[in-house]
Amino acid sequence: AKPPDVLQWMRMVILMQWWMTLLLVLAVLGLYLLLSYFVYRRFIRIGTGNTGGLVNQDSPFFKASWEWYKAVARDTVKIKGYDGTRLTATYIAAENADPGKTAILVHGYKSVSSDLAIIAKLYRSLGFRVLLPDARAHGLSGGVFTSFGHFEQYEYVRRSW
Repeated sequence: AKPPDVLQWMRMVILMQWWMTLLLVLAVLGLYLLLSYFVYRRFIRIGTGNTGGLVNQDSPFFKASWEWYKAVARDTVKIKGYDGTRLTATYIAAENADPGKTAILVHGYKSVSSDLAIIAKLYRSLGFRVLLPDARAHGLSGGVFTSFGHFEQYEYVRRSW
């Protein structure tokens, strides 16, 4: 019987290690891409038509402010975002003629501007003008994704409503 060639055996081991490393890298990359897709679909991409809020306006705690919100005079304001997305906000004028102060109330993830009716009522009673924008892909605003404030800063801070 012929003894095994040591060099051939070492080459085979190195080749197997290389293939195992490549397979491991591809498996980790595939898992990363799959997880990224899941996070995008579940948390970032919202889609159109998200007009429902998170607050139950019929609960006793919110009911009075919701009735006030439906009855108060308000205007709908529309602008184009930095990327052309149509953004919508609700503007409630102050009780006095020249308040000199404005509150911009920004809702949270998967919420809508009307969820902040109770806070809008408070600020208006303190003499503020109130602006309630719907974030992109929320409420009446356009868009299919949210960036959790990264791109929204351009609309809230650098754009004039």
